[in-house]
Amino acid sequence: MSDTDRRKPRRQSSSSSDFSIIVDDLQGVLDGIPDRPSKGLMTFEELQAKFGAKPKKDRFFGLKKMSVRYKAIGEKLQAVKDTLTSATLGDIDDQGGRQNFEQLLNARLDEVDDACARYQKKHKGSKSRAVQDLRDDAQRFRDEIPRALDKLLGGEEARLPDDLKVDSALAAQRAGIKPAQMRGVSGKHCEFAKFNDETSDGPPVHLAKGNVNSVQLVSHGGVDRVFKKEQQTDTSRALAPQFMGIDVKNNPRYGNRNVAGGVLGKMLGATVMPDSKFAISNGEVGLLMDKAPGKTLQKLIEPGDIDDIALSPKALASLQKQLMDMEACDLLTGQTDRHFGNYMIDVSGDSVTVTAIDNDFSFPDPDSDAVNMNPQYAEIPPKFYGMNSIRSLPALLSREIAGRILAIDFNRDLAPEYEGLLTEPEIRGARARFQVMQNHVRQLDQNGYIVDNWETWTAPPPDDGMTATAFLRRDGAENKSLFGRDFDRL
Repeated sequence: MSDTDRRKPRRQSSSSSDFSIIVDDLQGVLDGIPDRPSKGLMTFEELQAKFGAKPKKDRFFGLKKMSVRYKAIGEKLQAVKDTLTSATLGDIDDQGGRQNFEQLLNARLDEVDDACARYQKKHKGSKSRAVQDLRDDAQRFRDEIPRALDKLLGGEEARLPDDLKVDSALAAQRAGIKPAQMRGVSGKHCEFAKFNDETSDGPPVHLAKGNVNSVQLVSHGGVDRVFKKEQQTDTSRALAPQFMGIDVKNNPRYGNRNVAGGVLGKMLGATVMPDSKFAISNGEVGLLMDKAPGKTLQKLIEPGDIDDIALSPKALASLQKQLMDMEACDLLTGQTDRHFGNYMIDVSGDSVTVTAIDNDFSFPDPDSDAVNMNPQYAEIPPKFYGMNSIRSLPALLSREIAGRILAIDFNRDLAPEYEGLLTEPEIRGARARFQVMQNHVRQLDQNGYIVDNWETWTAPPPDDGMTATAFLRRDGAENKSLFGRDFDRL
């Protein structure tokens, strides 16, 4: 059979500029196609495994090109993946419609098939058969994608959110996720194609139950992560979210709040704030985070372990820096729940890792009647809503995070990242807090309270000569620092 006979007739190509934000991850799309064969489309890595070798590198500083036809297959597969990266259901509607999308996808698949045909003209045997497997899979994908899109782009009532990427939408469809389960979930932060029941290493394992939610351990590719089901209603009767103006009955959006905290932490270079995303586990939508090392301070204190930790000077300095980073992040997010059971500590020699967990109660609504009626939050304009007993701005900050805070333009850098995660009032409140923090950082720097080295820093007058430990411990007596509050025995 000729190469032409093997393929479906070419469809009209479409410029990539007509579809500038298109779908993600080819393998993820195939995994989500209903009733598809169990074998997915061969990736370039799988083709390399069949070949038994990767393409040879170019020689003589690129003057002699090696494995041109082999590399071309990988390049065209990557082009398919790039074509399938980042488009949402709404993009398909807005940028030329479904027909335009299918035309562009078919054009990319034609290019893969052409690259395979050119390779087969020069190579026979096992390598040619491996390439043939790829061509067969590409044809099957071409045949199946229209049926998958039929189901995906159905009636409005059954349709998943428009900001959901197509690969995630397909995975959600296959998992039986209903639109109601997506209420309050930011579609652009869903990674369903990568993290779902089919890609997990096994069933979830129950870890613990908090005041609001239960926590499960899930594993993908040997990596353990923590999963919390997204709650559509908070029935815990916790007071903190009600004081913050969170709609606990109808749409608390706790997952979005955690993701937004991770966005801030990443922008500040603060490793204490975990990166978060939405995933599917056991047929539920929820928040997925890397499993934090160590134990909560609460668990360290109960058996007396904290007394047995002989922190080296470097470890103590690292602990103090990270706790102050966490204070800054908590104040910027309006976190109200940083008690000693809501952050993890891991100590290994000079190395210390502090991780903020359970960041649900953050980003309050400054327009809420409940917020404005709560007198304990009136002391710190504009409504910082201190972390339990810590209601003041940071007494010390590291040079690194202070520089990041000053370098960020909220409207340019943070506000666009918060869109889809937070409401307009919540973003407005975050902006006000950020402006106050920037002014505070400038004052700290002017007065000598920005720390370059936590081991050697000493306070300027009138606190002349105090170490970071003594300074933070003194402030802790007045509930002005986490270190002083929680580590007064070190």
